[in-house]
Amino acid sequence: GEEVAGDALALAAAALRAGQVLAVKGLGGFHLCCDASSEAAVATLRARKRRDEKPLAVMVADLAAARALAEPGEAEAALLASVERPIVLCRRREGAGLAAGVAPDGPLVGLMLPYAPLHHLLLAGAGVPLVMTSGNLSEEPIAFEDGEALRRLGAIADLFLLHDRPIASRCDDSVARVVAGRPLVMRRARGWVPRPVPTRRRFRAPVLGAGAQLKNAFCLARGDEATLGPHVGDLDNLETYAAYEAAVARLESFLELRPEVLACDLHPLYLSTRYARERAAREGLRLVEVQHHHAHAAAAMAEHGLEGPVLALAWDGTGLGSDGTAWGGELLLAEAASFERLATLRPVALAGGDQAVRHPWRVALAALLDAFDGAPPLDRLPLFEGVPAAELAVVRRMLASGISSPLAHGVGRAFDAAGALALGRASARYEGQVALALDSAAAGSAGAAAGEADAYPFELDGSGPVAALELRPL
Repeated sequence: GEEVAGDALALAAAALRAGQVLAVKGLGGFHLCCDASSEAAVATLRARKRRDEKPLAVMVADLAAARALAEPGEAEAALLASVERPIVLCRRREGAGLAAGVAPDGPLVGLMLPYAPLHHLLLAGAGVPLVMTSGNLSEEPIAFEDGEALRRLGAIADLFLLHDRPIASRCDDSVARVVAGRPLVMRRARGWVPRPVPTRRRFRAPVLGAGAQLKNAFCLARGDEATLGPHVGDLDNLETYAAYEAAVARLESFLELRPEVLACDLHPLYLSTRYARERAAREGLRLVEVQHHHAHAAAAMAEHGLEGPVLALAWDGTGLGSDGTAWGGELLLAEAASFERLATLRPVALAGGDQAVRHPWRVALAALLDAFDGAPPLDRLPLFEGVPAAELAVVRRMLASGISSPLAHGVGRAFDAAGALALGRASARYEGQVALALDSAAAGSAGAAAGEADAYPFELDGSGPVAALELRPL
């Protein structure tokens, strides 16, 4: 909290070269920054930020520097250099000098180019690629005000590099990836927000879509435009919920829009649902509660200008179904305002609930018990060699009795089970880790970029009527 005398940029660059951690004030908030080529510096940042294995983003000076660390194709290079300047997932170049701790669990690394003059100056002074990760402890919102940053990041950063331009609105970096030759925005934030998305259908009244509990992003809509707010993150703590409320109010003020309709998820325990219900009651607004997976389908229809009906595969995590049970991987016959649930995935029991997500061997065990009528050949599977016998026995009893073992239909749990079995991965340190590892393994080791492996061979049999599929309502 004390000002350091001297040239700020020179001091900051020297600190980075010496392996220290820097908090850098940017456009949408603070980054935590260190030398991305130093294993010790990356390990220090991870320990202080409490981020064990989840990949860290790296900022490089230009496309030539990006190609020295990774193997971006033409589409990735165009994304990196685009005006939005997102973090782009690229195949990491082996032996390129990037610390293994930056992305310890897979062949991809998230790269971005500088998007503010301060970034250019800092990279030039440091002379090394820089980790640029959000300025927060894991699961907290990004810090964006000077005093807040000094208070929240003081135990993480050795030095703070500030400027005198206040940040009006916090906004994380966007994340994108090239899939099937086209860009896919995985986290829509800085660069794209608050750019509106045009819609073919006009909204009859201004609407606020409150978003879900996890990876929250709300939406304001009127006329033929839908304006998404910045990625907020998981609404699991008070700080993030306060950031959510502030972001909604700020975007409403920016757009001069007061919603007349509030749309929210069916789940009564989602904080976004509670926000919508309480605000609708307080302000006398119309409330519309939407089933989670139907919302995904309707959003995709709106994004791509589809009138429907459509067959929608909502491959997702848990969402409250219209029948009061937990849904997950769903096949829906969907229109904008209605849907019919045609099919779902065979459910798998989650022994210990969230514990099964953190320890996917439990999900694999439940799937095997189901597939082998309670007598799977566990002694032939490397996955279970490292699982203590006593813990294995306890989980088997939980699954047999159904105690603390809710059923899940989500496709993510299927990926967890398959990934755990195929790769021998008993635990996950962050959400989706095992599925990402399975994706990387499926891409092969022949140098093909992840997501560009040959498709699984299949043929379509057009000899019979579609009705022969015998899709029946559940």
